[in-house]
Amino acid sequence: MKKLIYIFLVLLTTSCSVKEQIPCDYPYIDLLVEGYYRGNYEYPQNVYDFLSYYDLKEMKKLNRYIPITIRRLKKERHEISWNLDSDILFVSKNNDTIYYETAIRNPCEELDYNIGLYIANRFFDKEGRYFYTEKLDSNFRKGLKEIFINNDGDKYDSNCDIILLKYTSDTGLVSFCEDASINIKFYDALSAYIENFVIENKLSKVLFIYRKYQ
Repeated sequence: MKKLIYIFLVLLTTSCSVKEQIPCDYPYIDLLVEGYYRGNYEYPQNVYDFLSYYDLKEMKKLNRYIPITIRRLKKERHEISWNLDSDILFVSKNNDTIYYETAIRNPCEELDYNIGLYIANRFFDKEGRYFYTEKLDSNFRKGLKEIFINNDGDKYDSNCDIILLKYTSDTGLVSFCEDASINIKFYDALSAYIENFVIENKLSKVLFIYRKYQ
């Protein structure tokens, strides 16, 4: 969760400005949406996805206004219209706009020119919330390195294709981008490793960048 807190501190200069008074009806909702994206590499499909991602206790540590938005959305969740497609995210209540974004991001389009945003590994606990510790990340990277070494990793080509991979118990190891090839030289070994890692660490999902071996 320390990583999530850091992300919010970085983003805190956006959204409604912090003043002595509450600046808007749903303070920092744009920061919360961006925080969800940076944690999941995708936008929430509905208000329930959005709310389930955030732990109110953790949000109270970040800013005194953020819990106002979370509590209000929970109270009004049955009245909220949440519309997401490939071009826009539009959130409203009784025809009043709560959030509107027309330039929503897409990692499948950004990887080639903005890989820096997606290079970090993403881990999710059983509740589906972003979960990070340096030890967890270090162990994951060490495991990946062993897979490389044990499967002719010395032939690694840093210029080969970059893909974003996702693992859940429901999907197995798949490409995050539906139209991307997952023709990985040692897919079976990699898939088995990720599956065991998720079970051992009681996770629900892992997202990570991978360079394909030809």
